[in-house]
Amino acid sequence: YCRVSTVDQVNGTSLESQQDRITAIAKLHGYELVEIFIEGGVSGKIPLKHREEGKRLLQLVQDGDVIIASKMDRLFRSLSDAVAMSKKWQDCGIKFILGDISSDPLDNGMGRLFFNIMGAIAEFERERILERTKDGREKKKQNNEFLGGREPMGKKVVEIDGKKILQSKYPFDLEKEIFILHVIGCTINEIRDQIESGYNVLLARSTIGRCLQKRNGKQESNLQRLKEVS
Repeated sequence: YCRVSTVDQVNGTSLESQQDRITAIAKLHGYELVEIFIEGGVSGKIPLKHREEGKRLLQLVQDGDVIIASKMDRLFRSLSDAVAMSKKWQDCGIKFILGDISSDPLDNGMGRLFFNIMGAIAEFERERILERTKDGREKKKQNNEFLGGREPMGKKVVEIDGKKILQSKYPFDLEKEIFILHVIGCTINEIRDQIESGYNVLLARSTIGRCLQKRNGKQESNLQRLKEVS
């Protein structure tokens, strides 16, 4: 299997050199080279099964076959993707060779050991990225920074010192004000009238309803957590 993206082509990565490497590996092991699947101008970010030639390869490959690629990134989006697919192929009796890891099939020997070590490192790095992303989002949340997506109800996004900060659209806490009026027994129409007369702000009934629904959802979630702890 050979692949180049548009960027690879600009950088001089050659389909011919990949084919030469694959042919040499096949000859080394005495394999019959049945077919070379050539993918031109296709990004490695696209999963193998969604590429035209990659999909055809997966449809044709069967027990006893050997798949050869000159480099891991020609076949797979990531190392974790490679590890998952290798397990699937191994279960189906399909061997594969990645020329940048080993010239031997990666179902035994030092090549397999190196491949598994790389897989463990990739898994660790992926978890670290997720942790850093989560920590970054939590820090932004604490600093009232906008995390993207739709603006929360009653909030607007303003840019301060290059950062997108959430600020209230109104001179009061919308959710808190609606909830207080709801607790003392006001209907949605009465809540709307109270806020309009008190703050000169006209709210839609649907906005009030969404605020109450959101608040009730938070309360139910907190109650569930308390039950789980107890």
